Amino acid sequence: MVIANPVLLVCDIQEAFRSSIYEYPSVISTANKVVRASQILKVPHYVTTQMAAKLKPTVRELSVNTFSGSWDKTKFSMAVPPLVNALSDLAKERGVASLDIAIVGIEAHVCVLQTVMDLRKLGHNVWVLADGVSSSSLGEVKVAIERMKSVGAVISTSESWIFEVMGDANVAGFKEIQQLIKEDGIKWSSKHALEKLVAKI
Repeated sequence: MVIANPVLLVCDIQEAFRSSIYEYPSVISTANKVVRASQILKVPHYVTTQMAAKLKPTVRELSVNTFSGSWDKTKFSMAVPPLVNALSDLAKERGVASLDIAIVGIEAHVCVLQTVMDLRKLGHNVWVLADGVSSSSLGEVKVAIERMKSVGAVISTSESWIFEVMGDANVAGFKEIQQLIKEDGIKWSSKHALEKLVAKI
């Protein structure tokens, strides 16, 4: 399967949550991996923060300056007007009715869940990258994943999504992606995230 019209969303991965989110380092590492992959593969990627004045900015591991768009919000869902408009413009530019949107971030049962539900209502296809989403409680993640599946979201992993975006070893950027995935830090953190997040849902 090839994901024809990919977009990546990074939901509220902020400094204030470092001590409160289950396996937060894994979420950050996975987000970093898919953001870097998106840069290589020229996939538009957008980021939000939730009340950044109170909950601090996006974590330092993720460079906001590289994103296609960045917005602060009070609404739990990422589907705020600037993002919805950006997605609409992108779909028109590509001549399609819907986009294939992947999401990583927190919290799975609040902002991620509500974003997924809103995106599905807007007619977009959604991939939830399970090694890149979490909450303060693992139990909340499990329930949220089931709810997201129930509205038609595809539950996947970061590496699976990256390879589905490429679809062919002949695409531009394939060698760079191989190098990215084989980096010692990325390789270890990917294995850890799969064991601690995906295997437990």
